[in-house]
Amino acid sequence: MKAIDNQNVGDGSRQITDGRGTAAIKDSRAEAKQAKMSLDIMSSSQQVKQAKALNALMNSVQSGSVSQLSQGPVAQLAILNQYTKSYQTAGLGRAKSVEVKNLAGTTYGPGYHNPTVTVYGWDQLRNEGHTLGAPNSTHYNAVKMHLWSGRADGPGNDKKNLVPGPANVNSKMSADPEAYLKNNINQGNRMWLKTEVQYAQNTNDPTDYQNVVPNKIKMEVGKMKKGKNYAKIHHSAPFATGPATKTWTQDIWLPGDSITHTQKNSIKNFSGKNQVDNMLAYVQNFSLQQLAATYTNLRDSVHKKALMEEYPDLFEHLGPAQQANYLGLFAPGKIPDLLNNVHNMLGAKDIVA
Repeated sequence: MKAIDNQNVGDGSRQITDGRGTAAIKDSRAEAKQAKMSLDIMSSSQQVKQAKALNALMNSVQSGSVSQLSQGPVAQLAILNQYTKSYQTAGLGRAKSVEVKNLAGTTYGPGYHNPTVTVYGWDQLRNEGHTLGAPNSTHYNAVKMHLWSGRADGPGNDKKNLVPGPANVNSKMSADPEAYLKNNINQGNRMWLKTEVQYAQNTNDPTDYQNVVPNKIKMEVGKMKKGKNYAKIHHSAPFATGPATKTWTQDIWLPGDSITHTQKNSIKNFSGKNQVDNMLAYVQNFSLQQLAATYTNLRDSVHKKALMEEYPDLFEHLGPAQQANYLGLFAPGKIPDLLNNVHNMLGAKDIVA
């Protein structure tokens, strides 16, 4: 059997170039079924327009031929725009909360709706080396975090949907509540979400990071349920929010001072097993941000391993290059167990999702 060739056609759509493949027929059936489900939340005029295209698709699928699909791109099923959204701000142009109802369809791929705007205090974070990839990095690794995931159609060009925070917090959010949301959407459920943050201070001073970076974030996710009189009003108001089925909260640590030039020199001078205890005593009052800078400046593997064993949470605060450096200190066969010991945090997921 000739292979199916799924190609990008420039606008993110898929074009099936071999109409004889059973995989293409199976895929088209799934798309048609999902498209039919979407009609339930469309207005009557929208249904008429969509039904014509849907009937043509269903006819070609039921006949066992998808030759019509090869004549042009197939529209990529994605988040349907029948959702409703509401924002609250915290003043100074800062995001506070977002609530979105009736999310349905298929989620987008990684990197969709990447942040394209500057949020309050971002320039100060970048200039002081607190942002991810900054040349003068303090190892805080701030990114612009979506309150409403870009992969679920959350905008990256609206300051009301973005807050600065450490990449590791963004990764945890992506791997936990956002993954739950995306999985449920892709399984055909209609979902709602609410994300809110709080700040320690509310004064117009972007150099005080208590005004810039939230110190706590909370996300709730749940399924939509059929509202009262559903059969009578389903075209205009078919669903109500059900109870939250997933609640996630996370404290966010704020940028602090990195290690001084004198501290760097002291750290670089530690070497050999007999100085491990002295090194650990030297850094015992360091923040995780300062410990990440310590790891970068340690010169031998003995001290790097000892530091990570003493502070296993440090791994997720390192940048990808430092994480790779640490894993490179061990034989390949030991890496799986090693990752379990440091919370299995190999790099950041969906850093800008």
